[in-house]
Amino acid sequence: MRVGSAPAGFPVLPQVVRELRRRNGWTLKQLSERSGIPVSTLAKVETGRLTLSYERLVQLAERTRLSPQQFLGMGTPTAVFRGARRSTQRWEEAVRSVTDSKSAYPMCAELLGKRMDLTLLQLSARGRTQLEGKSGDGEAYYFVVAGSVQIATEFYRAETLSRGDSIYLDMLMHHSLSLSPSCEEASIVRICCDPCDLQERA
Repeated sequence: MRVGSAPAGFPVLPQVVRELRRRNGWTLKQLSERSGIPVSTLAKVETGRLTLSYERLVQLAERTRLSPQQFLGMGTPTAVFRGARRSTQRWEEAVRSVTDSKSAYPMCAELLGKRMDLTLLQLSARGRTQLEGKSGDGEAYYFVVAGSVQIATEFYRAETLSRGDSIYLDMLMHHSLSLSPSCEEASIVRICCDPCDLQERA
């Protein structure tokens, strides 16, 4: 993201960083401690004298518990996006976040201000990772494309979902998602309305 590169009415990086600090009540020093990016660098970004590489931008987003698209959507006036929008996702262009047992592909990440957060999750048996969603506002929908997973929620019994199965969740409930014991790999589409904070637990 180049300084001043956004069209009129769209957020640029200084606005986004300021909004991130404002929403959390953080000083530049506190943001620096959380993100691992020096105070001097963040100060220059906020004043428009410096931009961030893609790697630094992702680092800043992830260490403040946001996806890159959630981070870039900060400071965006909702009114800007009331017209028609369209975004095509090419698989070979998808941005991927990878660990030993999980891959996450945010879909249409370049489209700012979305009301939905769309992600393809791929789980593998290495490490038997469990993904945990913290309770909060909003809604989530999971659709199993391949394999089999178990989902546990507050207030309801755990369920096993196989290919073609899906589940809707009120995000007021804490929930977790993991591979079924007999399954080696699974692919799941996750759609969230409002931020979905899904943390990995080994």
